[in-house]
Amino acid sequence: MAGTYQLTITGSCAGEFMQNILHFHLNEAGAGTLFEYAEALINAFNTSNLNDFLGMLSPDYSCLSLRAKKVSGSGGPTAILGFAAGSQIGGGGTSAGSTQVALLLNFPVALNGKNVTGKMFISGIPAAEVVDNTMSNTLQTAAGTWMTTLFTNLTLTGALGTATFCIYNRATQTDQVVSAGYVSPLVGTQRRRLHPV
Repeated sequence: MAGTYQLTITGSCAGEFMQNILHFHLNEAGAGTLFEYAEALINAFNTSNLNDFLGMLSPDYSCLSLRAKKVSGSGGPTAILGFAAGSQIGGGGTSAGSTQVALLLNFPVALNGKNVTGKMFISGIPAAEVVDNTMSNTLQTAAGTWMTTLFTNLTLTGALGTATFCIYNRATQTDQVVSAGYVSPLVGTQRRRLHPV
């Protein structure tokens, strides 16, 4: 069997709530339950990816939890790994100037016969690493390091198979594995929502 799983990184930066949502294609090897696959994905991401993710962010960013669940087909239950506030903080040198200023990662793929570019905004970057809306070489290198880690297949413990980063289309319930991307040299900006979703 195989399925698409959603992994949500929840954190806060200078008191601002933040989330990044990733998708992974799991081959669902072995005889695990949907919860066990989700839990194994969280554990593999925590071990292999989280430190590089935090390496891009300011020290006033704190990762609060990782959540995962199957989203394709009929879906599945949510597994959660929580962290004590301040125990998983960003590794950048200075605080974030604004949580609306973000790294912009681009993932060009062919999805359902169309060439599309998936985009990911990652807020909470160190203010000192952005000059005239351009990222420093240090920040670009940190982002490139995490992208390389992200493109590396995760091995799930308990012989439950592997997980590969992908872009997911909810309308068609199809995913496309992503094996390349690039960091925009210019930062992106995000508008705040006026109303909670």
